[in-house]
Amino acid sequence: MDSFTFSSILSHFNMVPEQWPIHQININNAFLHGHLDDEIFMTAPEGYDAPPGHICKLKHSLYGLKQASRQWNLEFTRSLLDFGFLQSGHDHCLFVKTVNSGYVGLLVWVDDVLIMAPLEVFIAEVKTYLDGLFTIKNLGTTRYFLGLQIARSALGTSVP
Repeated sequence: MDSFTFSSILSHFNMVPEQWPIHQININNAFLHGHLDDEIFMTAPEGYDAPPGHICKLKHSLYGLKQASRQWNLEFTRSLLDFGFLQSGHDHCLFVKTVNSGYVGLLVWVDDVLIMAPLEVFIAEVKTYLDGLFTIKNLGTTRYFLGLQIARSALGTSVP
C-alpha cells in the first residue's frame, strides 16, 4: 500500500493590493472531511461498545492517520476548483477566482483560510459556499494569521 503524507503550508505571503478587506475562516474538523483511497481498519476505540476482537472499517479520514492531511487537502482543493478557483502553480496554498471587479484570493494553511477581495460581497459568497460544504468558524477581519500580525499601510497590506 502506497500512502502519501502531505503538508499544506504557505511558502511566502505577498502584499494585498490597495486596502482590500481580508477575512479569516477556520474549517471545523477539517481532517474528518477527507475521503480515503484505501481500505483502513482499526480496533474499536475505547469506550465504544463492541464485541471483543471487533474491528471497524473507516469511511472517512480520521485525525492521526498519516494520510489525513493529504486527503483533506485534496477534498478542499476539489471544492475550491468546483467553485471556479484556480490553484497557483507556484504556491499550492494560493487560489484565485476572477470576478467582475478583479479577483478573489484565498491563502490556505491546512484548515485556516484567508479570503481577500476588492468587495466584502465576494468574501461573503466564498464563506457561504464553504459553509454549505463544511462547517466553518467565521473569524472576521484578520489582524493576525498564524501568529503573524497583518500590517496595513497606504501601500497595501503585508506581513512585516
